[in-house]
Amino acid sequence: MSLTHSLFSSSKSRLMDKAFIKNKLNQSYDCSPLEDRCYAWLIILDIFSIDSEDWKRKGLTMKNTYESYINDFGITNWHMTPLDHGSKLEFRRKSIMDLIHSDIIRSKEHLCFLPNQSIKSDEFNDSLLSCFGEHMRRQERILYTFACLNPWIEYMQGFNEILQPLYYCVFSSSSLFHDDKELMECVVFNMFSKLLTMTDLPDFFAAQKDEDQIEKLLQAPMSALMKKYCPRVHSRFEQLSIRYSLFAYRWFCVLFSQEFPMPDLVSIWDSLFAHIEDILLFAFLIGIGFLIELECRILEQDFAGIMNTLHSIPTNDIKKILIFANNAWALERPKNTPDLDISGLVCV
Repeated sequence: MSLTHSLFSSSKSRLMDKAFIKNKLNQSYDCSPLEDRCYAWLIILDIFSIDSEDWKRKGLTMKNTYESYINDFGITNWHMTPLDHGSKLEFRRKSIMDLIHSDIIRSKEHLCFLPNQSIKSDEFNDSLLSCFGEHMRRQERILYTFACLNPWIEYMQGFNEILQPLYYCVFSSSSLFHDDKELMECVVFNMFSKLLTMTDLPDFFAAQKDEDQIEKLLQAPMSALMKKYCPRVHSRFEQLSIRYSLFAYRWFCVLFSQEFPMPDLVSIWDSLFAHIEDILLFAFLIGIGFLIELECRILEQDFAGIMNTLHSIPTNDIKKILIFANNAWALERPKNTPDLDISGLVCV
């Protein structure tokens, strides 16, 4: 029985505890219905409660609030605007929307995993992207709305990468929302907002134009973990004066969204959400797992070779790396580590 189906059954005692859902996330939902993953992410991010009766009431409230936002910002019909017409329109903070649009276009490798949803009369010059025109416009509207509501951070490049897994998760689980696209969009908006407010990710984004600040954020935690788990790689990096900002920033700032295709990425995000209380520490441990897997190659290469290796991570050992990260987490956070069953990490 799927998790979402059991939600509506008479026996829900085990589902009342987030620890149960975290345990399921830690095993990954690769072999489960897509709705199970979406349900788990929604609960972990506190978008909905475990009580199914709360979904309809809270969903309606969120939807009405989001509709008022997009109406105030003059983008109510943005999801129907052809991709080749957007640059001709005038509205508040157009420069931000133009930047968002250019970044969404670069998300082609993730967009292709969504169901086709083109916009009528769209004559955009990229035939592949035009198949996902409505998705692109909805993503742009989410990010633009967030930017208008949060002037202290507005929009930063990379937000589009953070948005992609959330959007994919929800729009691949449309039955949970009775195929209501407007509701799904506002749910993604709230998930995106919660992820940024519940974690230290904004600190990473705020430092993106200051390499010294990036290095300051990464140096202490990464150096300590490397000394502990992969000392030879650490020594090699010290020998060649390799700065963490040269490779690790793109891993952690967007939670590996630039490194993996969507099916692998959502498996990694399952584990990240299972450790939401310190998601960046768990991301660091995944990064250490990558370095351990690449150790032999790193020790044989010069600076240029190492940089090339670190920017083209092999994806065939993700389960093995997640098991390492879980074991290391138990050592780094022993008082906060739940009794997680990781035996199911290998999907059969």
